Amino acid sequence: MASVYSEEEKLLIKKAEDKQKQCYLKGISTYTGFLNEREQDILMREIKECEGVRMVFYGGYSDAERRILVFLAEYDEIEYDPPLKAIRAAYYKEYDLSHRDFLGSLMGSGIKRESVGDIIVNKDGHYADIVFKKEIEGFMLREFITAGRATLRIDEIPLSTLDTAEKKTEIITDTVASARIDAVVSSGFGMSREKASALIKSGKVFLDRRLVTDCDKQVDDGSLVNAQGMGKFRVYIPGNLSKKGRMFLRIEKYV
Repeated sequence: MASVYSEEEKLLIKKAEDKQKQCYLKGISTYTGFLNEREQDILMREIKECEGVRMVFYGGYSDAERRILVFLAEYDEIEYDPPLKAIRAAYYKEYDLSHRDFLGSLMGSGIKRESVGDIIVNKDGHYADIVFKKEIEGFMLREFITAGRATLRIDEIPLSTLDTAEKKTEIITDTVASARIDAVVSSGFGMSREKASALIKSGKVFLDRRLVTDCDKQVDDGSLVNAQGMGKFRVYIPGNLSKKGRMFLRIEKYV
C-alpha cells in the first residue's frame, strides 16, 4: 500500500478489501459506501482482481460522479438486487434550492455522506433527484421532508428515470499545440498554462476518473476531464489541424 496515502485513505482500502473478502468467502455480493473521484481512483489502483469476484463501480447511471464499488459474487448481476435507490424531491416554485440545501438537510439529519450519491437539482422543474444506498430507503421516503426552508414532496423513482438530461453544457472551441493534459485543462477552464500545470501537479485533476499528475499526459478523443472545485468537461479531438499545424478541440463543459 502506497505510503502517500493518508490514514483515512488506508482505512478506505482496508474496508474495501474486507468487502471483497466477504464476497469471496460467503458468495454474496457486497459494496462500499459512495466514493468521490479520488477515492475511486485509489481503489482502482489498489484493489486487485480476485478469482470468482467481479468489481463494478456503480452510481445509478452512466455518468454518475459519486459511485460505490460493488463486488459481485459469481452469477450475480446488479440488476438482480440493486444496492441503490432514488427519489424525486419536489418543492414549491417560490423556493430556490441548491445542491447544498439538499445535502445540508441530509447531513443535519444524521445521514452519512457515504450513504448518498449524486444529487441532481433541476431548478426549472423545482425538484432534485437523489441517489442513495438502499439501507436508508425508509428515512428517505418517510422522514426526509425539508430542505432549506422548503417542504418536500417525496416520490420513489426508478434509477432509469433519473433526470440526468438537466446537465447543461457550454461549447468551447480552441486550438492547442498538442493534446497534453495541461493544454486541455487550460482551454477547458479558461486559465493560463502555468495555472493548469499547478492544478495538475497539486493532485486535483482527473482524466477519465483517474488521477493525473503528469502535465504531458496525452488526452484521448472523448475523454472526461474534471478538477476539484472547478467542474468538468468532455473533450473531443477531431484530428484535423489548423493552417498553423495546431490541433482543434471541441469542449463540452458542464455548467
